[in-house]
Amino acid sequence: MTKTTTTTAESDELKPPTVAELADALEELLARILAYRADETSLPARRHREHGEGPLRLISSSAFLAGGPKAWTARSIARDPVDWALRQGIRAVGQCLFDRLGDIDALRTVAEGVADRDPDRWYRRISIIDSAFNTVGEGNRRWVS
Repeated sequence: MTKTTTTTAESDELKPPTVAELADALEELLARILAYRADETSLPARRHREHGEGPLRLISSSAFLAGGPKAWTARSIARDPVDWALRQGIRAVGQCLFDRLGDIDALRTVAEGVADRDPDRWYRRISIIDSAFNTVGEGNRRWVS
């Protein structure tokens, strides 16, 4: 029988992240998405300059239902893969926070605290979080934006 030893660094990697570490991850993703959206060389900025395409899309409910949510998701990825990936990262952090906290009110407190790290852009930051966190949770305890 062999004995397996684990170093401190390895055991730290096996521990779930703390709420503070997840809040810092959320902060990093928010900073990245805001910088990306402000970047004039990004794909959406280039499309807007070249074709007049804006970031918002209006579609009828019948068009959405005809394509279905999978088609809409695929189109969103193709249209702006970086923004989509960053939003999915924010959503994943939100789900990790919910799993750690187990409570939507506590999740809201963390989200508002992270948004408040840049008070001048609080509304923009909480809007991004709110949109990305939509349906995070479980059962009837879900974030609704």
